[in-house]
This record gives sequence, structure tokens and C-alpha cells, in this order.
Amino acid sequence: MDKKLHNLKSTDLISFNTEADQVFIAMLTKLIEHGGGISYSSAVRECAFELDVSTETIKRYLTKHTASRAEFVLEKGFVFLRPKPSSSKPSS
Repeated sequence: MDKKLHNLKSTDLISFNTEADQVFIAMLTKLIEHGGGISYSSAVRECAFELDVSTETIKRYLTKHTASRAEFVLEKGFVFLRPKPSSSKPSS
């Protein structure tokens, strides 16, 4: 965990949660891009370790960020980046 995040954890939990959520998204995105996807259990372990939070906290983040319009998707026990919707215009 970086020093700023560590300091927030001990001084301002609301700011820590906001910052940790963003760090979680960036970290998980990087893990997924590196391997094309990551198992749910590996995502929980790696992110909990890096953010120095409980595995239950990471499970809550994963639940939040795999909502139908969120940035990740959970399929068959693996976490992937959600495909971006195509921005094609309807034909006239």
C-alpha cells in the first residue's frame, strides 16, 4: 500500500475508502490486462494484500464493481474487464 493510502487509513476512514476504491479499480484492471482475466479468489487475495484490507472488504468491492453497468464482469469464477458497448449509430 502506498504511504498516502496508509496514512488515510489511520486518520480519515471515509477518504481512505474513497481512495482505496479507486486504487482497487486500477489494480484489478492491471491484473486483468496482464493475464486476460483473473480468478475471483486470486483477485481477492492479491487486492487484499496490496491494499492491506480484509478479504471481506475486497469481496464487497468486487460485488459493487461487477454490477451490470460496472467496469468488471464475473464469469465462471473469473473476473474480466467488461466489454465497452459499441457506439455504432443506428442505420437510417
